[in-house]
Order: sequence, then structure tokens, then C-alpha cells
Amino acid sequence: MNASYDSAFGDAVRRAATGLRTAAGIDPEIAAAPLAAILRSGRALDLDGLELLARLVTGNLRKVRQPVGETIMAHAVRRAGTAWRHGKRDDPAITGAALAAALRGDPARLGPGERALLADLVTGEWRRGENRPSKGAGNRHVAAVVEAFRNRVSIGTARKVALADTANQFSLTERTVETYLAMTAEQERASDL
Repeated sequence: MNASYDSAFGDAVRRAATGLRTAAGIDPEIAAAPLAAILRSGRALDLDGLELLARLVTGNLRKVRQPVGETIMAHAVRRAGTAWRHGKRDDPAITGAALAAALRGDPARLGPGERALLADLVTGEWRRGENRPSKGAGNRHVAAVVEAFRNRVSIGTARKVALADTANQFSLTERTVETYLAMTAEQERASDL
């Protein structure tokens, strides 16, 4: 993706993707192709279609009756919705809440980058992980892990115990925590130069 996007919106899209999984026998790339084309184009997004998209990411799309004379975008959202169902562990009503709120907000806020992220969500690109940006030292999750580790060490906890406790707190492996620590230390060294 070439267009820049709001990182909070990107986080909301990533969270929403965790609450959805593909329905058996339906390829989301095919089912969502018309919606992805609308989202990637410069075409204006109608509020009814955005509301349906908000319902899709929260797992409530199938509860809505299809009206006669529906817009092209709303029809494309319904078609894309056939490819998705609730995830195994995550509740889409929770994971998709932030994205749904953004979609129900100002549609002019959705620039080309945000629209491309939505297209990648409905076509299943986020589930494959191809477009997921790698976590770097500036990522807020990485910063939270590093801060938790450093807080434990600062109160006198042994490094090995602090490493294990931090890994358990964030449901990570100790190796991942060590990687985050190394990335952050490297970035701090580079910024000191």
C-alpha cells in the first residue's frame, strides 16, 4: 500500500481482523472484490454503506434486513459479509468496536490510505498478514513491553524473573521480549548519536 493512513485507524482495522474468520467454502477475495474496488476508488462513500460496513466488522451484519433499492456500496458490503463470521476466540463486537466507531464518524476522514486498509480487511489480506507492518521500537505495544520490563528491573527484580513476568503479562515468549528490548536499545543508541 502506498497511501499513508492514520495509525489509530490502522490499529482498529488490525483489531477488527482478529474477531473475524472466513466462512467455509467462501473466498473473501472474490466475495469482497466489488467492495474493495469501491473502497480503492475515489468514489464517495455513502453513510448507509459505511453503517453496514461497521456492522460487518462487529459481526452484526446478518441481523439487518436487506431493503429494496439498496445502494451499490451497501450491496457490495452485504456480499463481502457472506465471507466472514465470528472468530473462534475473539468477539467481533469487541474487536471491531473502534473501527465501527470510526466508520460511523465523519466519512470525509477516510482518506485513500484508510480506504485501502478497509479493502485489505474485507478481502482477507490482513488475515494473511502480508500487509501487516512489522513492529518496531516506536510501536506502542513494544514500548509498553519494554516499560513493564524496565519497571520490574528498577524495583530490584532479577533480569530473568522480570523477563519471564513481562512475557507472561503480555502473552509473549521471553525471546520476543528480548527482541523488543534489543530493538529499543538500538533505537536509543542511534538517537543519542
